[in-house]
Amino acid sequence: MNRKCSSEIEYWSADERCFGCYEDVRCFAETIHRVLVDLQSGTLTAPTGQAEYYIAHFAPQIWWCHFDFFKRDYTLVTYHRGINGTQKTAAEMDEIFANENVPAEQRAYIRTELLKGKSRHSTRGSKDVERVMSQIMKDPYILDILRRMYFHDFIEFGFR
Repeated sequence: MNRKCSSEIEYWSADERCFGCYEDVRCFAETIHRVLVDLQSGTLTAPTGQAEYYIAHFAPQIWWCHFDFFKRDYTLVTYHRGINGTQKTAAEMDEIFANENVPAEQRAYIRTELLKGKSRHSTRGSKDVERVMSQIMKDPYILDILRRMYFHDFIEFGFR
């Protein structure tokens, strides 16, 4: 979480960033949870600024693209981990695209991009992510907030 927050230096002052929580993961989790609950209940109807930004980054995936209504029309792709995980994911996506008659040239481009590795703004494996994950895993209260926020994502998408 902190990496996402620290990258917004040009948008918000240090006092404002991450809802003013600094590096306090518990504070950020409580605040984003409250924002999401307010949005879902209709208390927050037109989020702007930080709320809008963090909703886009932290809202449950099932909230997007009218998932509940259209889920029967989606093909879900598993993002495989471990050795050859990216290759497995790329092969699965290529098969889906081939079945939908996406031209081979476009499929090759997509495969090449997928196999390049992390994007320039990826935070996976960073010290910030390790620190935040450590805070989360040591705090049952934060874990409970995250469980409540993402429970249905875990069910729908088979996350572990």
